[in-house]
Amino acid sequence: MGFYSIEYINRLIIRDPNITNLEGLPNALPKIVHLRITGRRLNSDISVPMNFRSFKGLPDKLPMLEEIEIYDCNIMNLETLTAKMPLLNQIIFYSCHIHNFKGIPKIGIGFINSTIDSFEGFEEENINSHSESRIFLTKTFFSSLHGISHIRPQSILINYFSRFGYLYAIANLTPKGIELLNDCVNPEVNNAYNPLEFVRRNLHRVYPEEYFQRISLDDDIKRNGVDYFVNILNENGIEYSGYQIWDDAKSQEGMVDWVYALSLEESLFIPEKIDCLLEFYKKSPTELALQYRTNPKSLPKDQIERLIHEADPDTLKILEDDEHSNLSSNDPVVDKISRKFAVRTKNGKILL
Repeated sequence: MGFYSIEYINRLIIRDPNITNLEGLPNALPKIVHLRITGRRLNSDISVPMNFRSFKGLPDKLPMLEEIEIYDCNIMNLETLTAKMPLLNQIIFYSCHIHNFKGIPKIGIGFINSTIDSFEGFEEENINSHSESRIFLTKTFFSSLHGISHIRPQSILINYFSRFGYLYAIANLTPKGIELLNDCVNPEVNNAYNPLEFVRRNLHRVYPEEYFQRISLDDDIKRNGVDYFVNILNENGIEYSGYQIWDDAKSQEGMVDWVYALSLEESLFIPEKIDCLLEFYKKSPTELALQYRTNPKSLPKDQIERLIHEADPDTLKILEDDEHSNLSSNDPVVDKISRKFAVRTKNGKILL
C-alpha cells in the first residue's frame, strides 16, 4: 500500500513520517470519511516528527470526508487544502506547530498540545455557526493574537482563562499582550458566575481550615473537577448562582471552569477592552518589521517587544535587507532577533 492504508473502506491513514505531501494517492477517494496523517503507531501517544508540509496530491473532490486529524507536523499554512469537501466539519491538530491559517476551509478546528504562531487567515467566514464547531485549544500555546480581528475573540479568551477543564490555552505573549488579555474580563461578572471562583470563595465554609493547610485547592480541583466541589457546596446549602443563567448546569454536563462562559460572552467580556486587544495585535510581524526598518523611532516600545517576540526567519530577512533599510549594522532589535535563531555548536560557539 505504500505510505498509506485504507481501513474499513472509509478511513484513510497516512503513516509514513518522511512524506512531505500526498502525491501518490488515488485520484478518487469517494468513500473516505476520515483522514489521518500520523507516524505514530496505533493507540500510541509517543510523538513521531513528521516531514509533512503540503496537501498537494489530495484528490480534487472528497464528497464524504468529515474529519481530518494531523499529528506531529510543522504546518506553514493550509493553502494547499483546496479539495471540495462539502461534509468536512472538523480538523484537529495533535502536537503540531501552526504558523498561520491561510487557506483554512470553513470548519471547526481544534488543537491538542500544539503551538500557534499567528491566527492570520482565520477569518469570520471560517467560523462555523454551531457552538460545537468553534475553535478549541487544549494545552496549546499561542504566541500572537494577530489575525483574530475578524473572528469572535471570545472563543479564544474562554480557552485561555480555562484552567481546570478540558479547555486550556497557554498565552505565550509579551507582557503588554498578557495585560490587555486579562483586562478583557469583567471581574464582577466573573466573580458572580464563574464556578471556579464560586468554589474558591465558599469552600472554606464547608471544609475545615486544616484541609487548606495540607493540600493545594487548585491541585484538588484539577484532580476532581470543578463540578465535584460545586455539588458539595450545593449539598451543604450553598447554591451556585450561575444556575440562573446557565441552563445546562443543572444536568452537570460539561460544567468545567470557563465552559460556563459560552452563555455569558456579551456580559463577561468588556467590548472596549477587546477592541484595545485587537488594535494592539492589528499589525502583523511583517508590517512591524517594515515600519521598523524604515523608521525605528516610529514603532512604540511595546510593539518593538512584539516584533522581537513574534519574528521568524522571514521577518529577520526583511530587517537585514540593506538595500531598503535605514538600520545600523549593530541594531539592537535585529541582534536580539538574530540570537533567537542562533545555532550553538558542540564546542559552545554560537553561529548567527
